[in-house]
Amino acid sequence: MAPDAALASPASLADAEASPSTRDALLLGTSSALRQVIALADAVAPRDTTVLLVGETGSGKGVLARHIRARSARRRGPFVELNCAALQKELAESELFGHEKGAFTGAAERKAGLFQAAEGGTLFLDEVGEMDLGVQAKLLRVLESRTFRRVGGVSEIPCNVRLIAATHRHLPERVAQKQFREDLFHRLNVFAIGIPPLRERKDDIERLAEAFLREYAGEQAPVLGESAREFLRGHPWPGNVRQLRNAVERATILCPPRGVLMPHHFAAADPGPTTSASDPLPRAGTMRAADCEQIEAAVRSCGGNIREAARMLGVARSTIYRKARKYGIVL
Repeated sequence: MAPDAALASPASLADAEASPSTRDALLLGTSSALRQVIALADAVAPRDTTVLLVGETGSGKGVLARHIRARSARRRGPFVELNCAALQKELAESELFGHEKGAFTGAAERKAGLFQAAEGGTLFLDEVGEMDLGVQAKLLRVLESRTFRRVGGVSEIPCNVRLIAATHRHLPERVAQKQFREDLFHRLNVFAIGIPPLRERKDDIERLAEAFLREYAGEQAPVLGESAREFLRGHPWPGNVRQLRNAVERATILCPPRGVLMPHHFAAADPGPTTSASDPLPRAGTMRAADCEQIEAAVRSCGGNIREAARMLGVARSTIYRKARKYGIVL
C-alpha cells in the first residue's frame, strides 16, 4: 500500500525537523542509566516489535523513538508522529485511519490517514495514554489484524507499520481507573523502556549543556564557569532535557560570545520567589561571588590579557579594574 503523495511529505518533514545535533545531543551521556536505555533500544530496534517508551515530559521519548527507527530495517521508510494529547476526540479516528468521501459532514473527498502515511515505516504515537477509549478499541484491532478501515469505508486495508508508543502516564493506573484499555496496554507493553528523568542522570547534565552550547553558539559559545556547573548539577530540572535545552539557549543570548556562563544566566530555569520592587537585585554577596569568578575566569582564559578579557565579558577594561579593586581580585 503506497502512501498518498500528500501525506508522504509530512512524514519526511517530521524527520527533517530533528537535525542531527538535536537527535544526538539528547542521547549524549555516560551515566549507567542512559547507557542501559540505549542498550535496550539498540536490542529491539532490528525487530518489528511494538515498543512502549515511558518517561516524564521532556525526557527524550521522541528522540529515542527516532533512534530506534534509525537502527531498524525501516530506517528508509517514513517516520510519522502524532501527539495523541493534541488530537480532538471527534477527529482522532479520521486522523489515524482516514475517511471516505461523504463519511460525515465536511468530508468532501477521500482522505488517507496516518497509518497509510506510515506504510512501510514507523508510526510514533506520543502521549498514547491520552487517547480516547473508542479510538483505543480501533487501534487494538489494527494491532491484532494488521488491517484497518477508513471512516465510512467497508474495505479492509492491509497495514505494514511498526508502532512505537510513548507516555508520561503510569498506564496500569490508568487501566485501574478504566481510562485505558487493559488489552491495549498489553499489546503496547510488549517491550517497554523506561527513560530516567534528568535529575537521575546528573553525570550527563554538563555534557548535554555543552552540546547545546555548541549547537546554539558554535565557535562563539561561552564556557561554563564552575558555579554554573554546580548550579546545573544541583537543579532538579522538572522539565528534563527540554528544560535544560531552553535554559542553555537563553543563557547564550544573555552571555557575551565566548564569555563565562554564571548561575544568573540560567535564572529562568529556577526563577524562585519574585523579588520585590524594593529589592530588585540579588544580595550583594551573591553578586560579589559571581563577579569575582566571572572576571577571574575570563582573565585566566585570556592569559592575563585584560583587553581580551573585557571583550569576552562585554565590558570596558575600566570596569574590570574597578571591580578588581572593589573585590580584591588579583589580576
